[in-house]
Amino acid sequence: MKNSSFKEIEKIISKAKRILVVTHQGPDGDAIGSLLAFGFYLKKIKKPHYLLCVSGVPESLKFIPGAKLIKSKHPKTSYDLIIGLDYGSKWRLGLNGYIKKYLKIPILVFDHHPIADQEANIGVINMSYSSTSEIIYDYFKSAKFKIDKKIAYVLAVGILADTGFFKYISDFKPLEIMAELMKKFKIKPIEIDNALYGQVKFEALKFSGKILGRTKYEAKENFVYSWFKRKEKGITTATEDKMDIPKGLWYKSPTGKIIDADELARNLFVSPEDGFHVRIGSTEYFQILFDNNEFVELDKNMT
Repeated sequence: MKNSSFKEIEKIISKAKRILVVTHQGPDGDAIGSLLAFGFYLKKIKKPHYLLCVSGVPESLKFIPGAKLIKSKHPKTSYDLIIGLDYGSKWRLGLNGYIKKYLKIPILVFDHHPIADQEANIGVINMSYSSTSEIIYDYFKSAKFKIDKKIAYVLAVGILADTGFFKYISDFKPLEIMAELMKKFKIKPIEIDNALYGQVKFEALKFSGKILGRTKYEAKENFVYSWFKRKEKGITTATEDKMDIPKGLWYKSPTGKIIDADELARNLFVSPEDGFHVRIGSTEYFQILFDNNEFVELDKNMT
C-alpha cells in the first residue's frame, strides 16, 4: 500500500456514508485515544459511524471521555468504509468474521507501527510518528478541523501513553503537539499521569493479589501454578475469530505423561518422563538413521 495524502483521505471520508472505526484488541492509551478522537471528529462533521474495540475498553482507560461510546460487538450491518487505527496486523482488529460477511468494504489505515500485514487499501503508515494520535492530530490540521478540549484531551492521552510521557520519542513532534494542547486547552499531563498510571498500578495490584490468592502447589510434580479466566479481564473473542490450536504440539503417552512434540523429536521419540517408545513413521525413522536426513535412494522402482 502506498501512503495517501491527508487530502486524499479527507475526500474518501467525505464520500463514505457510514463509517466503522476500529482499533486493536487489548488496547492501550493510544488506541483508545485515537479511536475516540476520530469518533468525536466524525460526530462533528455529522458522519454516521460506529466505534469498535472487540475486547472492550480496559478498566484502567474508562476515565477517558467518551469511553462508553466504544462497542465490543460487531455491527449487524455493512458500512461503506472501515478505518483501522494503531493495529499493526489485521488479525488484531478481530474483524475476520465481519470482513468475511462483508467482503467489499475498503480499509483505511492510520498507524505508526511498521508496515506488516495491515492489509489496508489506503491510508497512512508512518513509523516516524511516536503514536497514532499524532497522525490523527496532523490529519485534523490538514483538514482545517478545529478540535475542542475533549478531542485535545483524548489525543493527549494517546500521545502521553505511547511515548511513556516522552521517554520514547525520536524527534520533538510529540512535545510540540503537547505544548500546543497545554497552551490552548489547558491540558495537564500530571492529571493524565495520575488517571492513567495510578489506575493501572491499582488494577495490577488487585490482579496480582487475585492470582497469588489462587496459587496451588502440586507436590508430586513439585510445581507451583495459578490461573485466571479471560472473561475476568474483559478479554473475549468472537467464535468466528477463534483459531484452532495446531495438532501435534503435544504428545500424551499411555501412562498419561505430557511432552512437547519438539522435545520428543529431539529425544528420538522416546518419552523422557516414562521411557515409552512412541510409534513413528518411515519419514521420522529416516531422520533418525541418516545424518542431516541425507541419503541416496537405490532401486527406486523395485517392488
